[in-house]
Amino acid sequence: MNLNLCSPLRRSPAEMRIIRCFGEQPKRYSELGMRGHNGLDLEAEEGELVVAVDDGEVVEVRVDRAGYGLTVKLAHAWGESRYAHGLKLSVPIDFHMGHVVHAGERVMLAGSHLHFAVRLRKAHGSLDTTNANGFLGWDDPLPFLREALGLPAAPPPAAPASKAKKAA
Repeated sequence: MNLNLCSPLRRSPAEMRIIRCFGEQPKRYSELGMRGHNGLDLEAEEGELVVAVDDGEVVEVRVDRAGYGLTVKLAHAWGESRYAHGLKLSVPIDFHMGHVVHAGERVMLAGSHLHFAVRLRKAHGSLDTTNANGFLGWDDPLPFLREALGLPAAPPPAAPASKAKKAA
């Protein structure tokens, strides 16, 4: 999928710091039934502005006492984005289910850090909300944030090693 998202924090790429990558800490997250961390944690200052990475529609705003704290989920043509660990009462007052948020507009204010995740639509358009991939259907957001975070392009996949033919 060719998807290039903007940064969920209004910082220059040089100021961005990833503190936990997708898939890290498998032992810790196995207790929650996952293969590892199901998002990307970005360093944020408490009260820092968190913005939408793409135009989307608000489909969830809630406080998750089990871990995410204040969490907002947006639906996009390509899938969903989740923003978690926000400060209580920091979501814009006009947010309601179906409210449209444009790329770069306020979603909430960050707490101790920002947990950002994406769930991509499958070829037939549905979202996988099961745990078939071991991450509750969430996908690694880093490939879609590389440009916004100032990271180098991912190297192309290595060509498979050819097997030497045995002489007869």
